[in-house]
Amino acid sequence: MHVDLVEALRCPNAHEDGWLVASADLVVHRRIMQGVIGCPLCGTEWRVHDGALSFERSQPDAEPRALAAAPHSKPILSTEQVDTSAHADTAAQALRLAALLDLRDPRGAVVLTGAHALLADALSALAGVLVLAVNAPDGAAMNHSRLLASRALPLGVGTVRGVVLDAAHAHP
Repeated sequence: MHVDLVEALRCPNAHEDGWLVASADLVVHRRIMQGVIGCPLCGTEWRVHDGALSFERSQPDAEPRALAAAPHSKPILSTEQVDTSAHADTAAQALRLAALLDLRDPRGAVVLTGAHALLADALSALAGVLVLAVNAPDGAAMNHSRLLASRALPLGVGTVRGVVLDAAHAHP
């Protein structure tokens, strides 16, 4: 979890909105690799393990796991379904995604859910933004902030530039 993204996170529990705080045991290149993210309002804590923050469990030794619903879905950009298997096509898809998100300058962060996380490296290299990959499938690059969550995205209002939802995450 990139340290600059911690301020965007909010507690998913039902209480007034407030920032979460981080306690890092291991930080590499501004990414918390091992540590704890906690809510000062309700006292709930979530582990960061191997750079991934899991809102799935709050047990201290629980390792994050990917959701079963997302791994086999394909990313959907606009109304067109695309294939992420070809490396050359990945750059074109990242360019299309950057245009759809209006990423003209390298500030802030974007959220890519499910299979869209396969484009995280290409999008970050192209637009220079931080990427928060939510429920990324197996095979997605692990160079970005990873979050595992099955409920609503635990983000504050206006804290990211854009969110790309795949079919598994596009629900109320």
